[in-house]
This record gives sequence, C-alpha cells and structure tokens, in this order.
Amino acid sequence: MCHGHGGNAPGPAGRLRPLTCGSGGGLFSGAHRADAPHRRAGEGRSVLGWKPAGLPLPERLRLRIPQLDRLSSAVLLLIFPKKKTQGGAWRSSDNTTETCSERKMTSYGSSKLMEAITFDGIFSNQQPQNPDFYNWNKVFVRYCDGASFSGDAEGEAQDGTKLFFRGSRIWDAVVDELMGKGMDTAKQALLAGCSAGGLATLVHCDNFRARFPQEVPVKCLPDGGFFLDVKDLSGERHMRSIFNGVVQLQNVSKVLPKDCLAKKDPTECFFPAELIKSISTPTFIVNSEYDAWQIANVVAPDGSYPGDTWSNCRANIRNCSSKQIDVLHGFRRELIRELKVAEGERDWGLFIDSCYTHCQTQSSDSWHSPTSPRLGNQTVAEAVGDWYFGRRRVVKQIDCEYPCNPTCSSQ
Repeated sequence: MCHGHGGNAPGPAGRLRPLTCGSGGGLFSGAHRADAPHRRAGEGRSVLGWKPAGLPLPERLRLRIPQLDRLSSAVLLLIFPKKKTQGGAWRSSDNTTETCSERKMTSYGSSKLMEAITFDGIFSNQQPQNPDFYNWNKVFVRYCDGASFSGDAEGEAQDGTKLFFRGSRIWDAVVDELMGKGMDTAKQALLAGCSAGGLATLVHCDNFRARFPQEVPVKCLPDGGFFLDVKDLSGERHMRSIFNGVVQLQNVSKVLPKDCLAKKDPTECFFPAELIKSISTPTFIVNSEYDAWQIANVVAPDGSYPGDTWSNCRANIRNCSSKQIDVLHGFRRELIRELKVAEGERDWGLFIDSCYTHCQTQSSDSWHSPTSPRLGNQTVAEAVGDWYFGRRRVVKQIDCEYPCNPTCSSQ
C-alpha cells in the first residue's frame, strides 16, 4: 500500500495484504490464516465484527497485519467485495433472521469461507497493467459486515441467536492497526472501494483523510458505488427500502454527515448524492451511466415487472428493446443530475462511461489494457493517475448515451 516518493521512484513490488472478517468476531490478515487466533464464539452465536478492548462482545480477537514497507511512501487502502459483478450488497431489517443468519455462512460473513483472490487491475504489481500504482503497498479489506463498514448495533434472530453488527468498529480497528504498522509515515494515500465498498469509501473518506497530517495528499476513489434513490419499474423505491433497513437495523446514523442529518432522514443521508455534499477530501468517482448491478437491482429488481419481460434486458443490454433503453436512459439522466455537485468541485474527478458494467478498477480488462473502455482517449487508470498526481487540471469525463462508445465491450 505504499509508493515511491513523488509517485515516480521505483519501489518494491506491490504487496497486497487481504484482511478478512471472521464469523467468530475477529479480523486478521489472510497471509496469517494458518496461525490465526482460535475463535471462541459460543455455540449458536454469530458475531459479525470485531471487539476492541472494553466493548460488550462475547469474545475478542486481534487484527494481525504484517508491517508495511517503510521503504515506500504512499498508501492504498482498498475495500472490495469478492466478485466485481455481484458487489457485496447489504443486510437490512427485512427478514433479519434469514438474511443475516444466511450471510454469516457465506464468504460475506465468515473468513472461514473466503477464497483466494487474484490481484489485478488497481491491485496489480505489474507496471504495464497498473502504471501509477503498481509499486504501492496495498491493503485489501474484504467486505464482510453487510453495511459498508458503517454499522454499530446488536440484534437477535428468531432462534435466539445474538447478532452483532460492528462494521464501524471494524473500520476503526483496521485503520488504527495500519497506522501502527507504518501507514502513519505515508507521504501519499488513496482510499478506494468498489460497489458496497465504493459506498464505504464515500462514508469514510473524510475520516481517512483526518488520520494523516494536512501536508500528506489523501484522496478517495469510489468505484461503482454511486447508488441512486430512484423508483423501480413498479413505482416503488426499492433501493430506499434496502437502505432504510440497513440504517435502522445497524444504527448507521453514527457515521453519517451531521449537516445532512440536521435536515434530512438518515436513510437519505446514506445515499451518495447526499454524502458527496459533505465530503471535503478530493474524490474521483468511477461509475457506469448504465450500471449493470443497479439496472438489475434498483431499476428492475425481481418482482417489479410482469413475468420475464425484463430478464433478458437485465442480463445483457444488447437484448433491451427501444422502450427498455429509454428507461435506462432515464436512469442515466438521474445519475448525471446527482453528479452535478461533484462536477462543481475543483479537486474532484469523474470517469462516467456508458458501458454496461459494474466496478471497473479491480480488473485489468477494464482498468488498463488495450481493450479497456476509454473516455477522452484515456483508460480509467490513466484518468485516475492524472487526477491523483495533478498531471492535468481537470479530469472529468461524462460519456454520451448508449451505444455511443465503441470502446465498451457491451456495445
């Protein structure tokens, strides 16, 4: 997660250290799983989180993170789900027992079930694939709490199982531990995340910035995390219902902007359109105008349309009828409208393409390759690099309507 001085000096190959969240209440480095502390979770008890000393959890496990490379001088902290196409999603108050109890038995709730990941895209330590960040030390934080690392609450399932939601404490524990492992000496820092991790990046952006001295350049890179509060095909606000459940169940209000909470409902303040109004840290938003996850889960979620009339369109934008494309254009217009705040921020950046995809920074195919999507003849990696290192004054690109961009593989 560290880079040579000034972003140009050669350094050690990037070392990606995946942190995993245990169902027994602990976080530890994936590189040390064999000697991870024994989980002492009581029978029938699930702990989704980590217990700092003195907090009322039934067990306490340590973070185990290798020392960061002090030869480097910059930090890249990454919050990503397992699969870029799925995202990590959230756990809400809807069917609390079923959703949370099921989640703890998946890779999104237990480190015991997490699989190895491929270091690609912005994770890559190969300069041709990752020209500006290849030699940064990288810390990969596996998404596991079901609330974009923002919750702090307890609940109880129908069978009496105690459920702990500790995303906010997990975030604090990770950053605290990393500061003690060399991140406190960083001369450059970038917080990045995809999907639910992209939302977490927005939620914690200013908090991350505040951990470093003012002279240290700290910026944020949310990818595929700009979720919209729009009506679905049936006229319901499905995404608002999901976010409301998360906010209520996991007590998310604690980490939301106070200026927003003073005027609006906490659920509204959890949406990126409101979050960006309160972020003072330079931020670069990567998102598709036709985000595949949002089309399938926000615009046309299951049950919002009759029969299978939208099934083929959701699966592949090429299958959409002209009327369906008009609906997707409406989603695009709303996204662009909500991004006006970011357009007006001098130190911010945008890469908003018209490709039918979700998350574009964690795969070399979309991050930086001969076949990557381009805006202004730049890949995502080139645009982010120019923005972060100040090589161009303005790096804000918003694509035209689908199917105008021939560099999109979905066209």
